[in-house]
Amino acid sequence: MIDFVNISKNACEFGIYANPELKSQGKILMELMINHAKNALCVKQIKGYAYNFNQKAIALYEKFGFKLTARDSEFTHFCLDLEH
Repeated sequence: MIDFVNISKNACEFGIYANPELKSQGKILMELMINHAKNALCVKQIKGYAYNFNQKAIALYEKFGFKLTARDSEFTHFCLDLEH
């Protein structure tokens, strides 16, 4: 599942939720999410976050070029700048 919130002219925030039993679904969801944000929502920036303990999600975000913007006691926050 992919969801978008706080959508504005310049940015949006996303969430991705995949069945942990299924392999490679995170990669597919990330590709779909980035394409939709870029081509349908036409935003310049995508923001997201993952629980600090979720190293698989953090590694996936980094693999797709997301940059770490903040870390608090619970979450690691990321941002991806899109080129149009």
